[in-house]
Amino acid sequence: PKPIRLLSRIFKVANTQNNDIILDFFAGSGTTAQAVMELNEEDGGNRRYICVQLPEKTEENSEAAKAGYATIADITAARIKKVIGKIQINRPKDIEGWRALGFRKFTLAPSNFKLWRGDVIDSEEELLRQMRLFATPQRATATTPDMAWELLLKSGLSLTDKVTVIWLADGLKVYTSADKSLALVLDGFNAAVQAAVLKLKPKQLILLDSVFAGQPNGDSLTTNAQLTFEDQGIAFKTV
Repeated sequence: PKPIRLLSRIFKVANTQNNDIILDFFAGSGTTAQAVMELNEEDGGNRRYICVQLPEKTEENSEAAKAGYATIADITAARIKKVIGKIQINRPKDIEGWRALGFRKFTLAPSNFKLWRGDVIDSEEELLRQMRLFATPQRATATTPDMAWELLLKSGLSLTDKVTVIWLADGLKVYTSADKSLALVLDGFNAAVQAAVLKLKPKQLILLDSVFAGQPNGDSLTTNAQLTFEDQGIAFKTV
């Protein structure tokens, strides 16, 4: 176990500054994250941390397992949440301008999108099977946030970039990068979605093919949408 005070001392001796990133590739229970956040509270710094932890399973009869933590990575995330809550409670209420606290948790996983296997197509039946499989590009287990982050990363954004979600009627939404250069439409497409994207005026718009599926004249709707966006200088791409 790494003592919080020792890590805090190391960060001071190393003369870490505002916006420095402290990386811990063996995060364990998240001591590094706690030390960084508490040191920021102490001296007003803005250090950030990246904690990496394999999803190593907890011992079957351990206290952690009994508490519902299946992996060490679950313990890491839970501790960071608790530390953030404790810091916020202990902040003086009569002082304004405290920096917001939070963190993002990402898990390395296979792609959310299906892989076209041209190397296994050796018959008409196999070709038809693959085409039916690709009626929708995303895997059955894919969630909208997961697909959004994968597409954002593949478009050159980083995991720390700010992403805005614009909520529309019927639960539909538009994801957009901080500089509004990229927009994603992954849940569905209608006039409200089109209007929202046109108002944003991104440089590029990425949509799932499936957002047009099942709609009357889906092919015509796709073509009309593409012409509308490209007429406004918005590059149109479907996945």
